[in-house]
Amino acid sequence: MFLGARVTPTIPVVSTVTLPAATATTAPALTRTTLPTIIPSPLPRSLEDAPIVFERYSHQTPQIFMVNYNGSNLWAVPGQPDYSLVPQVGADGKTLLFRAKTSDGTYQVFSTLLTSGTPTQLTHGNGNNREAALSPDGMLIAFVSDRDDAAGEIYLMNADGSNQRRLTDHPGQDDDPTWSPDGRYLAHESLDPAETKGDIYIYDLETGASTLLTRSAPTRYNLTPDWSPDGKWIAFDGHDKRAEAWAIYIIHQDGSGLRRVVGGDDMCDRPAWSPDSTMLAFATSRETGDREKSNIWRVNLDGRDLIQVTFGDYDFNPSW
Repeated sequence: MFLGARVTPTIPVVSTVTLPAATATTAPALTRTTLPTIIPSPLPRSLEDAPIVFERYSHQTPQIFMVNYNGSNLWAVPGQPDYSLVPQVGADGKTLLFRAKTSDGTYQVFSTLLTSGTPTQLTHGNGNNREAALSPDGMLIAFVSDRDDAAGEIYLMNADGSNQRRLTDHPGQDDDPTWSPDGRYLAHESLDPAETKGDIYIYDLETGASTLLTRSAPTRYNLTPDWSPDGKWIAFDGHDKRAEAWAIYIIHQDGSGLRRVVGGDDMCDRPAWSPDSTMLAFATSRETGDREKSNIWRVNLDGRDLIQVTFGDYDFNPSW
């Protein structure tokens, strides 16, 4: 999410905001073009060809880096602007979306190739535009904007930045969209105006219906969803503001099968699926002992083989 506890000590810390525990709702009718024909997502990429991409604070400035899943070959994404944040790798394994601060002080969405190329700015003005995710067929981008609502809502645009239109209309902040592999649904977090709860919702792009997913979750703040490439699971991080306990969970699209993968007293944040849907990368403070510091770790779905991947102490927001 755009605001919250994913910051370093030198960056102002803003309290996490959250969404009412609502029942399934139907969003207003959309004004949008016809969606492209839904096609299956690409075959899974091999782990050897799929680096973990993440955000690292260096000298108080965030930049986007890549590292192999075994921790080798750390390098920066070429050509990125200053203050680049929250990377999201497309299903093709080549396209990278991220937000960066522009000359007018706002955050805007950029697109580039993962290992080469010059970033292209896709949004301009109209408040802050951020947390973008590429559809499996590469034709659409879901993103968050506060242009019409200071809290933030989910929007949709073509991959070239054209035809931007609003999808959600919740009273609190909507954030962190992630696509289902068939391209029909978006999972996203939604936060209530009173800052008392956050949940994951499923948005149907064909009908406009929005359905609460995390009704059975034991935590009050359920955030940063990521849909597995095989379509079977949605991962998210959950924590309780009072208990200060964090965990990474997985759940089926219909709300069944909720399972805790890893967690504890240390911060566990923003799970990201491996291309073969067998592992999760996430940011955690378990090695640093300081919740304002974190590194990227990976873990199997049964909670075993918990392995530290990065050692920068200010590494956040992985995408795989």
